[in-house]
Amino acid sequence: MAAAAGDGAAKPLQSAMKLANRAIELDTGNRPREAYMEYLRSIHYISQVLLEDVENTKEAGETVPPETSKMLKLAEQCLERAQSTATKLGKICLKPAVPVAPPIPLPTSRHRRVCSDEGGKLSPFLPPEIFQKLQVAESQNSKKELTPLEKASLQNQKLRATYEARMARLDPSQAMQKTSLTLSLQRQMMENLVIAKAREETASLRRDESEVLS
Repeated sequence: MAAAAGDGAAKPLQSAMKLANRAIELDTGNRPREAYMEYLRSIHYISQVLLEDVENTKEAGETVPPETSKMLKLAEQCLERAQSTATKLGKICLKPAVPVAPPIPLPTSRHRRVCSDEGGKLSPFLPPEIFQKLQVAESQNSKKELTPLEKASLQNQKLRATYEARMARLDPSQAMQKTSLTLSLQRQMMENLVIAKAREETASLRRDESEVLS
């Protein structure tokens, strides 16, 4: 009976993760409107499932299953991405979109050489080939003064390299962790670009003011 109940609880979680992964694919594919809708569908589905679970619970003091906490965390991450995507949609309507990073490639077997910490924990060290690429990029960019957007792009490259290294160490069964890492990466990359765009606009306004005063 307990195993059956666990299987029943796992199915809604798997369905919610599929919806979230679909939203991530649209998001990384630079399709913000469709991604926004898919994030909302994910949140709606999770809310509906959890509401039905509560309504079917007979005792108020019954223990909340682990899957409930996972689904709430997933809903929280989807909400963050939905908010970020909504902001992006607003900017697209007003002016050209902020350049976004290309879609995140799936981790390949070449990253499997990364050594994992004891107990399967994530290591903070990058694979040698990725680290070398970052060093080359930094040395090239250090020869010239970078704009805020260029700096954000370089920072996002580092984030993606770290992301790929971590994803390579996760087992196929750790789908929840993979979804969480991807959502977190997308949020950080979008925040970097939004901040960089704001800095460029501020610098442009200051230059215009200086020209007027002169």
